[in-house]
Amino acid sequence: MSGVRLLVCSDERQAALPQRGETFGERLSNAFDDARRLGYRQIVAVGTDSPGLGRRHLEAAFARLTTHDVVLGRASDGGVYLIGTRSEPAPLLRGVPWRTGRVCARLAANAGGEPAYLDDRLADVDAHRDLPRLRHDPTLEPATTLLIERLLARAPHGRADQRSAPPRHRSLPRLSLRGPPVSPVIPSIV
Repeated sequence: MSGVRLLVCSDERQAALPQRGETFGERLSNAFDDARRLGYRQIVAVGTDSPGLGRRHLEAAFARLTTHDVVLGRASDGGVYLIGTRSEPAPLLRGVPWRTGRVCARLAANAGGEPAYLDDRLADVDAHRDLPRLRHDPTLEPATTLLIERLLARAPHGRADQRSAPPRHRSLPRLSLRGPPVSPVIPSIV
């Protein structure tokens, strides 16, 4: 995408913006604040837990930010996979019950006016139990579908669909309960 800069906000040392905060909400709010301090005004934050997220979603989000203060990409579980704003983020993020099915509704209420929504509802991966439903998602890239198949094949028999946490294996990554790293995608200043 021309004119857009990706800033990765994570707890990794080489991240453009280091994550700060104890809770997911604090880390997200700080990521928006840090990007605004760098001079960016249209900010779109995406997590790393929505395998169907693509370039067209980001393009649509920035297009909608030209006419709306807030844009949301709705996740299929009531959460969001994308939050975009061109205004002060603190009121938008205040009191959001993160990691629940009420995230999108609360963000929309906090937006004041009517937020813009992206057309697609995307699935996200909150836990190992989410992988079986993603196995047949036609919107995913073939490489992503193959990775999901391999992860499910390595799960002990009968465990993939259960709600309990997966057992620890070296070859099966444990999905974090912290919430995804936040990656603000920001239009570059030219």
